[in-house]
Amino acid sequence: KLILYITVLEETINTDIKFKSNGKITVFPDATLIIDNSTLDYCGEVSGKWKGIEADDGAFPPIISINNSEIKDAETGLDIGVVRNIPGRTSPTINITGSNFINNGVHIKAVSYNGESYIFDTDFSYGVGIQLTNSENFTIDNCNFSEQSTAITAFNSAFEVINESKFEDCWIGVISAGTFPLGSSLYIGNQNSGSGNIFDGADVGV
Repeated sequence: KLILYITVLEETINTDIKFKSNGKITVFPDATLIIDNSTLDYCGEVSGKWKGIEADDGAFPPIISINNSEIKDAETGLDIGVVRNIPGRTSPTINITGSNFINNGVHIKAVSYNGESYIFDTDFSYGVGIQLTNSENFTIDNCNFSEQSTAITAFNSAFEVINESKFEDCWIGVISAGTFPLGSSLYIGNQNSGSGNIFDGADVGV
């Protein structure tokens, strides 16, 4: 197995890496991980998966930037729900651009997330898309979701889906639910005038 602990101020991955079943990347507080033009993939048993990327939080949260890369065959592609109950904790900052999440159990999972997350021009295929629980400040911009049971699932969370994001051949496009007094908040539409989001072949759009 391969486990990478990102604890230094900044680490850049710009090569392809294959992980076995218990392999993972953990990004600790006050560290920055940049994944650029890389593929992170699984190389173990045919039916298995590696653990994926997990981001810790804290008083000085980590920053994760994924650019023009592929995250494949992980249990959770990016897990930003690692909470250590630190007073004054802040969640990681996430920026994802021009990337592909393929055949992960869950592509992105966030629990009690209160940082800033911007996902742009990124494709999510197979597996389960984005899961948000008690989270906020998620912007999903011009992304594509295809061949998934559920593209976005949100519980007591706030997020927006903007600017020509597409949901294709998903069983359910977006689920948003909340419990009083918290509730969920979502915006699906355009930042500016122009084309909107597309739901094509979904059994349930929203």
